[in-house]
Amino acid sequence: MRPILTAIFCFALTGLAAASIVLKLDLPGLVERSEVIVEGRCVATRAHRDELGGIATEVSFRVEQGYRGAAAGRLIRFSVPGGELDGKAFVIPGVPVFRPGDEVLVFLTRETARGIRMPVGLGQGRLFIERDPATGARRLRRPLAHTHLIDPVTGQAVPEPPDEPIDYARFTADVRSLVEAGR
Repeated sequence: MRPILTAIFCFALTGLAAASIVLKLDLPGLVERSEVIVEGRCVATRAHRDELGGIATEVSFRVEQGYRGAAAGRLIRFSVPGGELDGKAFVIPGVPVFRPGDEVLVFLTRETARGIRMPVGLGQGRLFIERDPATGARRLRRPLAHTHLIDPVTGQAVPEPPDEPIDYARFTADVRSLVEAGR
């Protein structure tokens, strides 16, 4: 796996960060940059101070399907920057928030020296799993709130993708295929 170079730019408006700009990643790019790829359910979150005194949120996650880095049935924990602690909130626009009960497919980076593991491409690396109420069929959604994407080749802004359902069976088959191919 090649080294990951990621730049996140936050724009400030009246002292508040409004959005993050990240490279648009296709599925091979998500898989290539991920150390852990799992689907399952967030069972708990806990905000805490990281070693530098910043706020981070530990996510406890029950793995239902492991594609890379963790097996089904395991409980894994990872921390993302941000959260609310002691009445203070720290928010990085574009960094996904995990809530107990969320059922997601998540692509995670390597853990940093500070113990942080980011969803690859911010919101691009967290897809909600939804079930059709009538059939029970699964589908995926990837809302990209507070995230602007740029084309990695041209450097131009990419129009915001529509928040339309993604075919679960096809997407996860493609993930498996890419993982097996060593991407």
